Amino acid sequence: MQKRSTKLALILLFIFQIAKADILINEICWMGDDISSSNEWIELYNNSSENISLNNWQIIISDKKIINLEGMIPSQGFYLLSRNKNQKEANLFYSKALNNKGEKIELIDEKNNLIDLAEFSNGWPYGNNETKQTMEKNSEAWQTSINSKGTPKQPNSLIEKEETKTINHDKEKTNNNTIIFSLFLSFFSGGIVVFIKRLI
Repeated sequence: MQKRSTKLALILLFIFQIAKADILINEICWMGDDISSSNEWIELYNNSSENISLNNWQIIISDKKIINLEGMIPSQGFYLLSRNKNQKEANLFYSKALNNKGEKIELIDEKNNLIDLAEFSNGWPYGNNETKQTMEKNSEAWQTSINSKGTPKQPNSLIEKEETKTINHDKEKTNNNTIIFSLFLSFFSGGIVVFIKRLI
């Protein structure tokens, strides 16, 4: 029983550490671009109020491909790792290819702590290889970028969910129907009152 409680506590601690991570894996261009399929990149985002050194940090791809990071990521800013040597805004160039069938990407700090995890070994759920739209993170979850080539070192797309639009539209219809029904009921009731008074 105690072993199970300890294990549960460790799992909860791990989830809490991931949830409060200051540095996030923010966008993944796993498909390359229309010039070359090897023009892949990974973007990190610093969600903290301080500049953070990435010296001795690592990106580990599917437990075997290691990218050693260096340099600074600014507060509320981005850090771009790219395979495309012509991508001027990149902070670091690397040569480890991403598999189009999916990968697990881990962000490890200088103390060997797991800071963020993108576990997509069974396939990339977002992004589009045909249109070259990237996979990016919004405030809640991952999504496909609006624009082709994504938003390297820029804020991610703001996508209003279709379900939200539908719910709001349904609410509007319900409210309109309620108003019409109330007006009809009001006139109808008034007519009945007048009719009864005449009978009396």
